[in-house]
Amino acid sequence: MRWTTLARAAFPVVVCGTTVGWGAATMRTRLTRRAGRGVGEGVAEGRATMRAMVTCDTISRSPSRDDAGEISQAAIACSAIAQASASTKRRVFEFFKDVGFFGSGGGGAPCRLREPSSPVEIEGFIRTVPDFPIPGILFRDITPLLKDKQGFRRAVDLFVDRFGGRGIDYVVAIEARGYIFGAPLAYAIGAGFIPIRKPGKLPHDILSEQYSLEYGTNTLEVHADALAHGERVVVVDDLLATGGTAAATRRLLERLGARVEAFAFLVELAALDGRAALAGTDVVAFLKY
Repeated sequence: MRWTTLARAAFPVVVCGTTVGWGAATMRTRLTRRAGRGVGEGVAEGRATMRAMVTCDTISRSPSRDDAGEISQAAIACSAIAQASASTKRRVFEFFKDVGFFGSGGGGAPCRLREPSSPVEIEGFIRTVPDFPIPGILFRDITPLLKDKQGFRRAVDLFVDRFGGRGIDYVVAIEARGYIFGAPLAYAIGAGFIPIRKPGKLPHDILSEQYSLEYGTNTLEVHADALAHGERVVVVDDLLATGGTAAATRRLLERLGARVEAFAFLVELAALDGRAALAGTDVVAFLKY
């Protein structure tokens, strides 16, 4: 879409109960100034961000409309931040902050736009427990993180910031702690949720995959009709260690014909080289030990 077309639109939008009229030219100018240090960088990144915000395609397909059919300005803003490059996210966020996208609107409804989360904010909540479950093991305990209201919110936000706006159809989560982060991620990005379960838990037709343990094997299962061919998924778990459960999950998804966009973990034990078991797939870990 050309900027002249955008400028003619000057569409009214709703954010947190407040209706405002915005001209595309004004948005473009302010974004261009904030998006980069130099003129060339600013223009390029400003235009890229604007396209993510207000193209006709984004607006026509947006599910975030109110009863009157108006576009949620918060949804457009969040989409722009999600689609911006990592180096640009902070500057784009500051732009929206300056133009008043924060606070509560009519009826006390909170605005969902927020500052991108950082792993540094949650690392202090991870407790290290020596000699558990066996001597010589340093166990990374996430329960203090889950207990803390803001800590848990920030942890979930890490996943949302990374995968929002990427067209994910389903979040696949591995039993059991993967559900803690997978379910709120699916809710936040508007995706479905698919549980990968231990044996004997699913009532319908299943597919099964075994994986190796230190002493023996275990099995993961998924419903045979859980996914259709080509559907885009991200796989979530709390911890990447040796990669055995994650690799078994990938095999299940490949049998279903799903397209695995990424594996995402809160914590990675890098010394165990679990990434090797997921070679060829994007692997995201927010904290590494």
